[in-house]
Amino acid sequence: MQNDNNVDTQLQNAFSAFQDGRAGTEPAGEPDKDPQGKDPSTEQAANGNGVNNEPQQPDNTEKTNQAFAKMRAENSQLLKQQHDIETVVKAMGFENLNDFIAKKAEEQLQQQAQKNQIPVDVEKRIQNLEKENERYRQNEQQAKFSREVTDLVSKYSIDKPTFDKFTKQLIDAGINPMTSNVPLETFFIQFNTDYVYQRRLEEEKKKWEAEYTKDKNAPINTPNGSMLPNSNDNNKSNSNKTVDWKALAAKYSK
Repeated sequence: MQNDNNVDTQLQNAFSAFQDGRAGTEPAGEPDKDPQGKDPSTEQAANGNGVNNEPQQPDNTEKTNQAFAKMRAENSQLLKQQHDIETVVKAMGFENLNDFIAKKAEEQLQQQAQKNQIPVDVEKRIQNLEKENERYRQNEQQAKFSREVTDLVSKYSIDKPTFDKFTKQLIDAGINPMTSNVPLETFFIQFNTDYVYQRRLEEEKKKWEAEYTKDKNAPINTPNGSMLPNSNDNNKSNSNKTVDWKALAAKYSK
């Protein structure tokens, strides 16, 4: 479940970065409005005596209290576990948990250096370099993923509802596009074939219309290289006529 949330967050962050803001979301803190765009608080004042004639929203106080009670119980359990761990750590001769963790890390470093038959300081530098490389790899991976999202959304004109649907499709299929070697576009085409086909059909239609308009307004080339005008006024009459190239050639060769 944690992996699903991670994928969802990464996808939504990349999409939001492309959109330069979360489209379709309401600003936090604004009062709810009815379908006519009226503010309930304004309506309440207008009705007089602070009485609101609009249907009352269900009271969620009980659910909220239950949620807070659950959180308090979980926090209490975590505090008890922390106290028990600290008690054990102090019994082992450490001041606190951090000292215990630092000591264990130092012991592991010495064991690894001994295993590799190198000085401890060299092993430490190697481990630091490996951590830096891992951070760099993750940053590069995130940047690549963001570019994929940007290109995908731009290429297929994907809106937020469609992208949210795609995110759910990936999560339901157990796919993490951040770690997959398969391009994000491949997954999108696989899950949304009809959508992609429709978009491509629209693009081809636009290209055909542009080419048709261009050819329709283009002048006619004669055999001797002269140009005949092909005005819009004559398009209808010329469209059903066959050009007599021999007559035109004889006329323009004089």
